[in-house]
Amino acid sequence: MAKIKKFLLTLFFALIIPFQVFAVDEFSTPYVLDLPQGILPPIIPDNNPLTKGKVMLGRKLYFDKRLSADNTISCATCHDPRLGFADGKPVGE
Repeated sequence: MAKIKKFLLTLFFALIIPFQVFAVDEFSTPYVLDLPQGILPPIIPDNNPLTKGKVMLGRKLYFDKRLSADNTISCATCHDPRLGFADGKPVGE
């Protein structure tokens, strides 16, 4: 029961609270991707456009350690943006 409660609290803080941090304008302001030459643009559906608020929320969640089971790692722990979203090791584990 304690694990379920912790999971629900984590989910609440990770998904609900960040929305209160951003201004409403940011969720409607379009975000323009600045892609390096040779990188194909992602397919973004017309009914779900990329906005500044969504990008900000994505970055916040990507680096948030609260989403891990023991609050010690984030996605960026293994998928480091400075290393091309890899772990920098020659062979994956």
